[in-house]
Amino acid sequence: MLYCYSKGCSILSGCCTFYFIRITIKKQIMKKLLQFVFVCAMLSGSSMVNAQIGYRMELVGKLRPAQNNVGYSALWGYVAPDNREYAILGSEIGTHIIDVTDSAVQVGFVETEVPGSYGNSWREMKVYSHYAYIVSEAEGSNIQIIDLQYLPDSVRYVGKFVLPAHLSTHTISQEGPYLYLNGANNSFGQGTVILDLSQNPEVPVLRGKWNTRYVHDSRIINDTIWACNIYTGEVTVINAQDKDNPVEITNWINAPNQFPHNIALTNDGKYAFTTDETDNPPGKLKVWNVEDLNNITLERIWNPLNTGNAIVHNIEIYDTIAVISYYTAGIRVIDISDPVNFTELAWYDTYPQNNNNIFDGCWAVYMFPSGKIIGSDITSGLYVVNIAPPSPDVPVCDFFVNNTSIVRGDSILLIDASSGVPTSWQWTITGPETFTSTLQFPSFVFNLPGSYNVKLRVSNSFGSDSLIKNSYIHVNGASMNSFSINGQVLQTVHTSPGDTSQYFYSWTSAGQHGFVDYKIKLKNTGSQQEYVFGSHDNGFDTFIGFRRSLLDSLSEQMNPLIDSSRVTVNVWAYNGTDSIKSLNAQILTIKRTKFGISQVATEIPEKYNLSQNYPNPFNPVTNIRFDIMKAGNVKLSVYDITGKEVSVLTNEVLRPGSYEVGFDASHLSSGVYFYRIEAGEFVSVKRMVLLK
Repeated sequence: MLYCYSKGCSILSGCCTFYFIRITIKKQIMKKLLQFVFVCAMLSGSSMVNAQIGYRMELVGKLRPAQNNVGYSALWGYVAPDNREYAILGSEIGTHIIDVTDSAVQVGFVETEVPGSYGNSWREMKVYSHYAYIVSEAEGSNIQIIDLQYLPDSVRYVGKFVLPAHLSTHTISQEGPYLYLNGANNSFGQGTVILDLSQNPEVPVLRGKWNTRYVHDSRIINDTIWACNIYTGEVTVINAQDKDNPVEITNWINAPNQFPHNIALTNDGKYAFTTDETDNPPGKLKVWNVEDLNNITLERIWNPLNTGNAIVHNIEIYDTIAVISYYTAGIRVIDISDPVNFTELAWYDTYPQNNNNIFDGCWAVYMFPSGKIIGSDITSGLYVVNIAPPSPDVPVCDFFVNNTSIVRGDSILLIDASSGVPTSWQWTITGPETFTSTLQFPSFVFNLPGSYNVKLRVSNSFGSDSLIKNSYIHVNGASMNSFSINGQVLQTVHTSPGDTSQYFYSWTSAGQHGFVDYKIKLKNTGSQQEYVFGSHDNGFDTFIGFRRSLLDSLSEQMNPLIDSSRVTVNVWAYNGTDSIKSLNAQILTIKRTKFGISQVATEIPEKYNLSQNYPNPFNPVTNIRFDIMKAGNVKLSVYDITGKEVSVLTNEVLRPGSYEVGFDASHLSSGVYFYRIEAGEFVSVKRMVLLK
């Protein structure tokens, strides 16, 4: 199911406010603050404890600007000439202006123009000069204009600006003195509509429209519109240098799981980051190489570590820092100095209840030049955090894992918990398997049961430290259940030395495929002779096929003086530490035929030939003669009337001459059969009848 919160989803009831986060670190140390999750998140998976949690972000304050039953939507930031910082937050009742310079104090509020409308759940805004422009999905909301120049004392509501046929807008974008309205009502323009603020910011002038496809959100870079066509799964690039006549340049499908909600570009314009707002599967962040618009390529799909099924929503890029709203996983901050191999710097979970794939939690984010981050949350509150720079200490090594006891085939995440801010890591895991890594938080899949030792060495410019935990990880065999061999207890198979057709055994599963392997044992009745074979797929499949020629050879080894052998068939299942035997056994009688291929003449024939079998009709034995003119591989096979190969009488390299092969059809039912010879380019087919 595809579902977009931004269209047709109700705000959940409960207290809703927005988040405020401050980053105080400098750029040169940001790369040292590599990503990861707080211990609580590691141990609890997608189900979080009811406590605010984060990584390298310390909570210092919060605010709720409206009553408890109000839901919140988007936000944006404004820096006044005196460098005071303000958050502009949308809610179901209007727009809140909040001073976040030193704390979080509401200093202004403008009510919605359409009280009670369901469309108030979506409110978006952008800033040009000292004006804020507000849009929403409420029909009749049009564009609200707020003058911010009188802050911190007050705000002036300029009023509602109405354009012909314009009623509502989903999102708003801005570059320079131009506004871009996205996803407005159809009669006005469901694509992107351009407004000009250059003459009078309080009286926008309608310019051009691009309405080829619905636009959910857009990013404008150097007069180029990057439009997210969420419902058609495309991203469209539009030339908007001529504001009266925007022209499409190209578009691409945002696959896989194409549902592009939001987009941001790196400063050099070479990479685009898109967000897919779907709940099934949960939407993720994508990185596209857009340097060549004729060859746009997907570089990476990313989800924050251990965030369960959380859905990505919006992304904003500031130089080499990207800030992302990730619904139930909160605010995420990543270092995109390397836009493809980026790392997570810090995060704060604005919705600690869970990491489910629901459209709740963090809606939007914004970062001020000071490094302060604000984030709006649908059902949570306003938070202030900061990140401290690393201290100049020798690291003290410590680590733990998310699980010390697992089942074969499972993975384990290794978690660096060292103090002193290490900058390099060397993991070594020894046991039945050996693993190494230089990542801070590596993950390994363990396929061999047993005990494992874990060693970590951490270093920075001030020194290094190491720690070993012996027998720290225990890998158990996969769980197994009882199983049975399929078919009747008594089985009979007819064989011959040249018959390469297969006789199959199968059984029910004893456990998860790939982690339980099987061996089938054939034991000569009345003796200790036993033959052991692994099933197909290196022992992991629940069936095995024996060539009849192989069974013929085994029978001859068991009882060389007679033409049949009786063997007991058992199957054993293994998980690496334990084994169990099939609940039942079968008795297989192998009946050998003495008929085989023989050369009856050594003279080189003048041509290839396949003779009619004799006798024909036959019961149950017949002979087939053929002539070979040149040395080479010869295959003689028997097929039933449906075209199924039922026996291979020979498939080997033969010298020139005349040959005869006996065919015993004791194991077949009466009917019409065909025998076919392939020798080089010579192919011939003849018909024979078995009457019992």
